[in-house]
Parts: sequence; structure tokens; C-alpha cells
Amino acid sequence: MVGFTGKTMIGVASIESPSYGLDTVESAKLSSNSSILLEKLFTLKADESVASVASFKDITKEKGDMFFWMSSESLYNMNGANASGMGALMASNMKKITEGAFTTASANFEAGKIDIDAYSYTSKELAAIFKKYPMEKINLESIEKYPSDNIFGYAAVNFDLRMIGELLKMMGMDGFANMGLSEARITLDDLLAAFKGEITMVGSDFSTVAAPTEWDSTRTKPQLKWIFSLKVGDKAAFEKVMASPMVAQMLTKQGEEYVPNMPLGDDMAVSINNKRVLAASDAELLKTYDAGTGKAKIDGDALANAKGSVGAFYVDVEKIMNAIPAKEMELPDSISTDLKSLIKSVYGKSDQISGEKSHSSGQVIFKDQSKNALTQLFNFMNKVYTWTNEKRKAEAAQWGDYNAEEAQVAVDSMAADAAIAAPATEE
Repeated sequence: MVGFTGKTMIGVASIESPSYGLDTVESAKLSSNSSILLEKLFTLKADESVASVASFKDITKEKGDMFFWMSSESLYNMNGANASGMGALMASNMKKITEGAFTTASANFEAGKIDIDAYSYTSKELAAIFKKYPMEKINLESIEKYPSDNIFGYAAVNFDLRMIGELLKMMGMDGFANMGLSEARITLDDLLAAFKGEITMVGSDFSTVAAPTEWDSTRTKPQLKWIFSLKVGDKAAFEKVMASPMVAQMLTKQGEEYVPNMPLGDDMAVSINNKRVLAASDAELLKTYDAGTGKAKIDGDALANAKGSVGAFYVDVEKIMNAIPAKEMELPDSISTDLKSLIKSVYGKSDQISGEKSHSSGQVIFKDQSKNALTQLFNFMNKVYTWTNEKRKAEAAQWGDYNAEEAQVAVDSMAADAAIAAPATEE
């Protein structure tokens, strides 16, 4: 249920989803409870609301049209504090991880883009782990040497995998992990020390190709090229892991390389040595990438913006959408055309953690740079809603279930929502 005032919109929902087939009495009770809660929320005093929380006050000072605040501790207390069985054994340790932790964010809607800033504040226990195993800057070269001018996305991160071990120990789960690895004759520490955690993934040349079957001659499937790169950490630990029965049954060492015991086919190639682990969509791409003779071409500032970050991603939405045939979307031409011409790209990055605070930022770039991003989103969603409602009415009428009075209520509700707190729409 949603309520409005001249300046504020508040929405409430039941955490426990109601069962299907609610009768009139149950529906009325649920609606009444929501109305009471909405009225209470609109009349809260400042010292009774989130407005009294210092961290929320801080984020509202940032430039933004929309703000977000979430307490990880409160969320855990709501969902995990009453855990039973195995969950109960972890409860006290999980409380250490979430105690005092919260996340804030702001979103600013401008002409042709949405700017997002987020801040995460960890618990003291978690901050101690980050201090012990600090994250490092991503290696941009691992992206830059990808040999393509048709890249549709990348993701990169650089962290010490041993922090995963510390988290498992904090939750009391490291014993179970070691028990599972015992048959492989390695420990959790061996596995996490063997690899550095400098991970890169890049994708390019996304397309949709024909893949007919005897049952469907029009079937298609996505096709793309990709690379996955993982740096090796401690070489002694790496050799121990690779020599374990778990890995030895899949890979055999030949010279400096570990070679698969079974053919991988034409859709995947791997190259593993004591410096890095590489996997790719084909052997030629892997060879060129490993040689470092390629040059990546990425539109805009998506690569430059990742410089100095400990984690970053980029998706060229336009390239992906343009490669999907309109008929595969099963949407009216007007909507599929608008969808393809809505968003150009999305990217985000995370900065190095400072004490108990970390900062992340992102941006959604729209193809139309002349109109406000919120207006564009609202116009598109309004068009989709209108089409969906008309489709529902047509299907109901076909089966004799159409109720004109209920349909008009839905239309009136949409019109009321559009009249209150809605951005300007195109003429």
C-alpha cells in the first residue's frame, strides 16, 4: 500500500506474503492494518523516525533525489535472531559481523544519467579483517589487453582470499570446510593461500545465432566470447592443491602447464600454470590474451573511471540489447524499440576501505542525453503498464472473466499515482 502527501510518498508491504485466495475479510484486515501503519508513519515525530539517526542525516546532506539507509544489524535481528538448528550455532557470531553495520546511498537523476553513491559501515570485527587483509587496486592491464573493439562488459576485483577464511572462522564454519576438504588432503588455508584473488572477467562479441532443433526450427541461442583470469598466490600452496586427488583426477601436469584429462570441446579453453589460471571461450582468444598483444576498446570513460578502485564492473547495455532480436522479447514493437533505446551503459566501482567505512559509486547512462533520467524511466514504465493492462483486459474478455468496474479502478489508481509526485512526461 502506498500513501502520499504533498512532499512524501511512503509504501508498506507485508514481510510474510499472504497466501493465495484471501477471502474478503482477510483482505480487508490486511488493508486496514496497512492503513493504520501508514497513518502512524506520516505522523511520526522526528525523534521517533530514521531522521534522528546520525548516519541517515549525513546521507541526506549529499546531493541526491533519492536516499537509502539500511541497518544490517536490524535486518539480521529481524530475520536471523530466531534461527534454530545449525543457524542457532552461527547466530552469536553473525551478530558480531552485523553489529553496528549499516549502508547508506543516494541517487541523483539528471539529464541522461543517474549518479549513485553508496557508503558501507562495517562492524568492528569485520573492519579488523579488512585491516589484516587489505584489498588492493585492480590490475587494469588485465582488461586493457583483451583483444577486441566490441566489448560489452567487464568485472574485476582484487582482494585477499584469506579474508574468506577469517569470515568462516568468525561464523564457526571453518571446521566444516576443512572436513569437506580432508578427502582432498588439503586444508582451507591451503586453498585460500593458493590463489591471490586478483580476478578479471571480460566479455565481447555478443550476438544471437540460429540454433534450430527438430522440434523448433526458429530456436536461437546467445553467443559470445569471454575470458576469465585468476592470479596464483603462494606457489607452494598452489602446487599442493594441484597435486591433491580432487584436482589430479581432472588435470595432469605437463611441463609448466596443467592440462585437462578430458577434451573440453570447442566452447572452452583453459591454461593453468604456477602464475595464473586462464579460461576462455576459445583457444585462439586465450592465446592472444595471454600473449598480451591485444588492445581493448571500451566506449566512454568506463575503463578510466575504474582506475584506483579495488573492484569495478561495466555493462554496455546498448550492445547487448541491439543483439537481441525483437521477436525474442515477445513485446510490441513500440515497447521493444523503446527498451532498446533507453539505457546505454551501467558501471560501478568500489574504493579502498578506510577504517570501518567504504565507498562505492556508479552511473547509469541513458541514450537520450537531453531528458531527465527519471522522466525517461517513468514514461517507459507508464507505456509498459498501459500495454500490460490492455493485454490483461483482452485475455480476460476472451475467457469471459473481464470485470469493467475492477479494470476502471485500476486505471483510476494509476492516474492518481501519476498525478501525485510523478515527474513531468513528454508531450
